[in-house]
Formats: sequence, C-alpha cells, structure tokens
Amino acid sequence: MRFFRQANRLQQVANYHNTIAQQMIPSQQPMLLQAALAFEQVIKGVQGPPEKMQVSWSDPDSLEAFIEQLQAAAARLSTENRHMRQLHLRLAEQVVGLMSVDLLKNQQKWKDKLQGLRQIMAMLVAQGVRPEDLGPWQHHWNEQLYKALEVQYRWGLEGLTQHLQQRTVDLTFSQGVLQFRPPLEELRTWYYRELRRFLNLPTTFRGVSDELTEAQHIFSPMMERNADRFLTVYSQAENLFSRLELAAEQFQEWVVWGQVDMEQLITQHLHTTADWELNFRTLKARGKGAEKLPSQLHVDCVSVNCSPVKAVIDDHLQRLFETLLESLRRAVQAHITEVDSFIMEATEMLSRRPQSVEEVGDAHERHTELVKSFPQFMPVINDAESKNKLLRSVGGTGVAALADLRKRWEELHDLMEAHQRIVQEQISTLKSGVVTRLATWQADLERFVSHWRQFRPGDALLEIEGPETHGALEMVRGHQTDFQVLQAERERLW
Repeated sequence: MRFFRQANRLQQVANYHNTIAQQMIPSQQPMLLQAALAFEQVIKGVQGPPEKMQVSWSDPDSLEAFIEQLQAAAARLSTENRHMRQLHLRLAEQVVGLMSVDLLKNQQKWKDKLQGLRQIMAMLVAQGVRPEDLGPWQHHWNEQLYKALEVQYRWGLEGLTQHLQQRTVDLTFSQGVLQFRPPLEELRTWYYRELRRFLNLPTTFRGVSDELTEAQHIFSPMMERNADRFLTVYSQAENLFSRLELAAEQFQEWVVWGQVDMEQLITQHLHTTADWELNFRTLKARGKGAEKLPSQLHVDCVSVNCSPVKAVIDDHLQRLFETLLESLRRAVQAHITEVDSFIMEATEMLSRRPQSVEEVGDAHERHTELVKSFPQFMPVINDAESKNKLLRSVGGTGVAALADLRKRWEELHDLMEAHQRIVQEQISTLKSGVVTRLATWQADLERFVSHWRQFRPGDALLEIEGPETHGALEMVRGHQTDFQVLQAERERLW
C-alpha cells in the first residue's frame, strides 16, 4: 500500500513534468528556466545505471526523501509559474485599459501606466531574473503596447482637431479690425507644433524596454504604416483655422461703428425727426441682439472667448447712442438759433419808427418780406419741437431754450401787427406833412417861374461879349441851381 501511494505521487509529478511546458506562457519560459532546471536536476540526480542509482524501491526512506524533494522542486516551479501568470494577467489588464485612454488628452496617464509596467519588470530583475531572460516577455508586451498605441494613435489622427488639448483665445477688436489674441499665426504655430509632436510620438515611445533601439524597431514603423492618414490630418487643421475665421466674421457687422466716423455719417444722413426715431429704434433692437451674441465659441480644440469683443460692441453701441443724442440736441439748437436770429432781426427792424417818406417805403418793403418769410419758419419751429420731444423721450431732458421760442414767435406776430398800425399812423402824419410841403413847393415853383420870366436875359445879350454878358450868365447859373433844388424836392415828394 505504501508503494502504491509513492507510485501515485511520482505519477503526479511525472504528469506535471510532462505538461509544465504547456502551462507556461511562451514569453515567460526563459524567466522560469532556473526553476525548471532545478526541477530537472532533481530528476537527473536519480537517473543513470542501476548500480549508480541513489534511490530504489528497496529503500523506502530514501525514496520518500526523493519524492518530497521532487515535489518541493515541482511546487517551487508551479508557484513561480503561477506568480508569473498573475503578473502577465496584471499587465494584460493594464495594456487593455490603455486602449481606452485618450492619448491626446491623457498622455500623463499613459506615462504613469507605462511606468507601472516597467516597475514590474524592474522588480523581477531585482528578484533575480536575468535581463536577457526578461527580454522575450518585454518584447511580447511591447508588441501588445504597439496594438494599444496604434488604436489610440489612429483615433487621435482621425479626431486630432477635436481632441487636442483645449486652447483658449480671446476675440477682440483693436486698431479697427477684429483679431484674435494671441494672434492666429501664433495659434497656428502652437497647433502644428502639437500636431508634429503627436505624429512623431511612435518614434519616441519606449514601451517597457530600456533599450531605445528595440523600442524604435517596434514602434517607429507605426508612422509609415499610418502615413496615408496624415493628409486628412493636415486638411482638418486648415479647416479648423478657416472655421475660426468664419466664427469671427459673425461679429464683423457688430464692430462696423468702430471703423467709421459716426458724427460724419449722422450729419450726412439724418435730417428729419423720423430719421432719428428710426435710428433709435434700430439701436435698441441692436442692443437686444448684442445681448444674444455668444460669450464663448468652441471650434474643435480651440475655445474662443468673445467677452472682449462683446465689451467693445457694447461700448460702440453706447457711443452711438450718445452721438445720436448729441446730434439730435444740436439739430434742435440749430433750429432754435435759426428762428431766434430771424426773431431778433425782425424785432430790431420793427422797433424802428419811420421818420420820412423814404423810411416809410423801406419799412413797408421790409414788412412785406417778413410776412413772406413767416411761413418758412413755422415748419422749422414745429421740427424743433418734434425733435425736442424725441430728445426728452430718449434722453430724459430737452433743450431748455425751446420752451419760450413759440411765445417769442407769437410776440413777433403781435409786434408786426403793431408795427403795421404804427406805419399807417406815420403815413397819415407824413401825408399831411407832404401836402404842406407840396404846397410850399408849388409856391416856390411859381416864384421861380415868375422870377425867371421877369429876369430872363435875351438871346442878343448872350451873343455879345462884355460885362453885361457875364452878369447874365451868373444869373442863369443861379436859376439853374434853384431849379435843381426844386427838382430834388419834387422827387422826394413823389
């Protein structure tokens, strides 16, 4: 019975010996070589010619010791193999996990996991595994890492613009143009630097090896094998920058007021109250529209902060409102000045009392002109009041000087009527004076005619030379002067 048990134990060891190679992971076999050789050494120790065998069935004690030694060696080999398989499974779990770790956004996680894998390799070396025995296992895992890396590498190439590390830029308005800060050129430099770094990643990837040559041999070909995808990557890059420029263009119509002379445009195009009303309504609508402009835009891996340009737009709208308000105030003031100048000029003219027939004629002529001018100033006053009403509505206060303008206008009406009465009275006064002057003139004319007829020199006297002729000429000249005085007085009377 004892021999049966020993034979059964030996049979189990023999079965293990025959299947141990199948239980080992091929890439780990070199690392288990020492334990396997120790197991083989125990077996070889009892093999040989019968006369040299140290163990026999006839010596139960030595046989038992041999079986125990054999089982201990098998157990050590089995334990070590089981430990190695567990490590293998741990690495498999880590590598499979890397297939779902974003290589673009989580490169540090890749580095940490790779460092963990290398630490396991270093631990085995510290436990006595020779580096050359570790090599096949490292090579195996480098090949598995290649698969995980290529999965993420291809995924990264397909969505590089979406999954690259986020970069934030400001959209602002400076020096009359929309622009990014930092500039688009700097952003482009950053993007292509990150792009090249990602594309070249296989050439710097070392896997679990300390030997760069082996890592380069395994991982570097990945670039060439995926080169057909690079054209798409660069096309996506250019498309990214085109979409960034397009995203900025939606703000172009909002910054136009920063590119023109507001006051000049308003002066050229705004004339009536309706013009200002339309622009104030439009400005209000634009203000509500500006509130809906996005503060943040996302174009793949680029986040555009639009707050700076929105602040500029708000400033432009506020300045436009203030400019419209001030231009409306100036328009009201211009109307007031125009009417006020007319009132002052008319008042000054109407305050003068005509003292002569000539002045009466002048006063009548100017009064007629004033009457003709009145209709053209009424629309000016109405326009001023209409604009002032709008000014109070949108600005809170109007032009104070307009308050008594219509009152002064009505006073001018009264003054014109009074002036007309004064002129009529003056005409009556002057008319009676003219009658008196006319009678005086008529009497002077008759005396002149009588005197002329009486003292007129004869034709014969004027044809001879002598003192009498000179006296006659002086008398004629005197009468000529008197006649001119009478003629001038006649013109004044008529």
